[in-house]
Amino acid sequence: MVLEKANFPRDKSCGGGVSPAIAKWFDFDFSPIVENHVSQVKYTFKMGDPAEVELQDVTPMWMVQRDRFDNFLIEQATGKGAEFKSGIEVMGASLQGETWQVETSNGTFTGKYLIAADGANSSVAKLLGMDVTPTVAAASLQVPGDVSDRRKMTAFLTSAR
Repeated sequence: MVLEKANFPRDKSCGGGVSPAIAKWFDFDFSPIVENHVSQVKYTFKMGDPAEVELQDVTPMWMVQRDRFDNFLIEQATGKGAEFKSGIEVMGASLQGETWQVETSNGTFTGKYLIAADGANSSVAKLLGMDVTPTVAAASLQVPGDVSDRRKMTAFLTSAR
């Protein structure tokens, strides 16, 4: 079962870079969702001091549209028999013997495994008492447009810690 806090489909601001190394963990083809391959990355600090890096000895990074990528993954999971529920918030989780009990805004669900794929600010990790590294708030801007044939991705660093 896959539980999603947001209503699906949902927008998710994301750079869209995915490592092709993940393909070995799955039994399906990602090519229908990959929009471009990046072989060069350019980093800047406050729009200056650029550093360009050619990705060597690795397969170029895949570029995806996050909303389409997430939907593709859900389609693959449900196609294999997983149940998908969106608009459900996890409120608690505990291991009872060999079974996980997950308390949600829509009742309690049980399962043999619990995979918390809820990001850097994992609420599930916090609920389980795990040490969660504090994150720094950032702003993002997502602008619709066509994917170009560019083979470069630019990362803008606006502050350093």
